[in-house]
Amino acid sequence: MTVTQNSRLTLVNVKDLQAFHTFIRLAAGRIGQEFNASALSVEVGVSLPTVKNWLSVLAASYVVYLLHPYHANIGKRLTKTPKLYFYDTGLAAFLLGINSIEQLDVHPLRGSLMENLVVNDIVKHGCNQGREESLFFYRDKSQREVDVLRALSDGSLEAYEIKASMTYNADYFKHLRYQKRAETLTLSLTPCRFRFTIEESRLVLWPSHWELLPLPNLKLNFKFVQFMNNHLIHREMSDYLSDLFHYLPVITLTGPRQSGKTTLCRKVFSDLPYTNLEDVSTLSEVRNDPKAFLANYPQGVIIDEAQNFPEIFSYLQVEVDNDRMEGGNRHFLVTGSNNFSLMQRISQSMAGRTAVVSLLPLSTHEILAHRSEVSTSELLLRGGYPAVWMNDLRGRQILLSNYYTTYIERDVRSLINVKDLQAFHTFIRLAAGRIGQEFNASALSVEVGVSLPTVKNWLSVLAASYVVYLLHPYHANIGKRLTKTPKLYFYDTGLAAFLLGINSIEQLDVHPLRGSLMENLVVNDIVKHGCNQGREESLFFYRDKSQREVDVLRALSDGSLEAYEIKASMTYNADYFKHLRYLKSLLGDRLKRTTVIYDGTQENSQDIDGYCNFRHLKLLP
Repeated sequence: MTVTQNSRLTLVNVKDLQAFHTFIRLAAGRIGQEFNASALSVEVGVSLPTVKNWLSVLAASYVVYLLHPYHANIGKRLTKTPKLYFYDTGLAAFLLGINSIEQLDVHPLRGSLMENLVVNDIVKHGCNQGREESLFFYRDKSQREVDVLRALSDGSLEAYEIKASMTYNADYFKHLRYQKRAETLTLSLTPCRFRFTIEESRLVLWPSHWELLPLPNLKLNFKFVQFMNNHLIHREMSDYLSDLFHYLPVITLTGPRQSGKTTLCRKVFSDLPYTNLEDVSTLSEVRNDPKAFLANYPQGVIIDEAQNFPEIFSYLQVEVDNDRMEGGNRHFLVTGSNNFSLMQRISQSMAGRTAVVSLLPLSTHEILAHRSEVSTSELLLRGGYPAVWMNDLRGRQILLSNYYTTYIERDVRSLINVKDLQAFHTFIRLAAGRIGQEFNASALSVEVGVSLPTVKNWLSVLAASYVVYLLHPYHANIGKRLTKTPKLYFYDTGLAAFLLGINSIEQLDVHPLRGSLMENLVVNDIVKHGCNQGREESLFFYRDKSQREVDVLRALSDGSLEAYEIKASMTYNADYFKHLRYLKSLLGDRLKRTTVIYDGTQENSQDIDGYCNFRHLKLLP
């Protein structure tokens, strides 16, 4: 217990160490049971917030984890309390005072430890393939319970009942059969000596004959150096970026992590020295003496990952103002991936001194200029992060899994205190399931089990970190009752597909949200068209109370509008124009362009009732 005890003390101020010892031992006695924090706080003699804090620390340190109940809309009153498990049954047994096989064999919690062991193996199965298993348990108010439900990427489920018995019993399937659905595979795991097949359910010998359905082999071989040297993807922002120093001494380049900011800066401004504030020694140098650091660069410098020291903008303000007074001509290019912290400093210190530009992941045009023969499904599945296009599809899941994990650990936790990381995981995955839909924060807060302010806070952080954005409804005075709720989109369809559990083109092609991902891709391309020219597109959608909807309205600088309807179909259909024509009747001459964007080959470039393949979409400046 010494190492565990010391690591706990570095994370929380444990005033009563004896109470903490009591807490963790009582927690071990609740393995596989619903975790009632209130009851445990009374039993230990500490407050409820203290118990929740201690639990979150044990979870963050990989001592325990919670398995949440399955909450499908199946018309039953289900439990809402998660079950508790330990990452290691040996440590749990030690905390229970079990120190010999003889003790274990007669201990009343032997079955719970057996259940914990098997659940751990399912968790590790996903971790060993670089992904997180989506696991739940089922229990209703009639005490019918199934130990583990495992959600697969295609939306189907597996259900597992775990028994410590070495004797087969047909009653093991009672609750599995109650829970059984047509798409659900049900298994019962026991250390019995035989393997049985019973109707659609299977009883399997654990562990030697038990195999979870695997994902494809994801071995990855990046040829990163060769790619960087010989196959750089041209970024449409390059020309605009290179012109900015003619007008302003500082350029601030923001955008999501891994969108290509560093590569673009070093390519366009290869004559400027480069520093990276991710480097510990460089960051220390800057913090110790920012003025001396900037003085080392008489020509100017590229400062990468500036969100690690946003105070740098205050010092840049002084340097730039001195240059103006003394006739200096230094150029500073600052990059960062946290829009919130950077923009706070820029608004305080750099008004009128810097251009702020956002580099988003690759657009469809940029990808096709690099690789012309790419299917629509592959574009949706890979998304736009440059690293994903460096190798074949097998590496995509590893890259996006690592990106997501890094994002959670670094950016989100640096902005907000996420006390329940599992709830946040649930939130972002449910958000991915709402792409192109009106974002109902209240309904999502109920589904996730957190407060409405928490959902709104998490959404704002995802937006500030370039993960999601909202498209607001068009509210012109046209005498119609219009919706007021914005729609949700992800900046990258590859990340969205990953969060939806879509990891192959075969899965994507039959997934019910393929059309939504297609819509997201096209909206992203319109957003990127503006960003690559250094401006923000004014985009909206139209939906009235009669459910007439147009996917995108684009406001131009002269006050006119363009309207776009997006379809995933490869077949042209005149009905696609129904709502566009209705909108034209409302807006009249203000609506200069109505176009259907789809995946087919027939095209018509006329301004009104035009249609084109999404790859060929051309927008006015």
